Amino acid sequence: MTQTNDGGATDMTTDALCAPQPTPATQTAQEAVPVDLTYQQKLEALSLRFYQGMLWTPKAGDYYTTSRADLELYRVVAVEGGMVKTQYCDQSKSSAVSSWPEKEFTSEGFGPKRVWVPDFVLSAHPPQPSASVVEAMKHLHDIINCGNCSGSRQSARLALRALKGDA
Repeated sequence: MTQTNDGGATDMTTDALCAPQPTPATQTAQEAVPVDLTYQQKLEALSLRFYQGMLWTPKAGDYYTTSRADLELYRVVAVEGGMVKTQYCDQSKSSAVSSWPEKEFTSEGFGPKRVWVPDFVLSAHPPQPSASVVEAMKHLHDIINCGNCSGSRQSARLALRALKGDA
């Protein structure tokens, strides 16, 4: 069963879809390399920081966001020589590495506005596929189960184009 955005489930086995096996549940958030946060992840990170008072000492590989009203996610690339080096996770925005004084990174100036996003927040609430992706996958599933139905290839191409956003 595959979970859908609306909380329902659809019977889409990987054997029926001839798809690769799903990623093991033990995969860490670090390996998943997220690009942006979901609303739930942002809310939980803000809650940990501002309600529960969770403290953070940055280290390479950590993720963080800001207290701004956006879903941007940043990664700590390195902490060395008294500097914290960071970059956007969404490389389409920028691939530049920024450097910030380690002493001020979480405590002075803009520092207190940085919000740590622990791995358990990233892995507990992964992004879900959109309704259009779920619908296209259902359509592909039906096509595959149809066998030699006429027009199956064309229908499959259309469904794949819809998944890519070319429909």
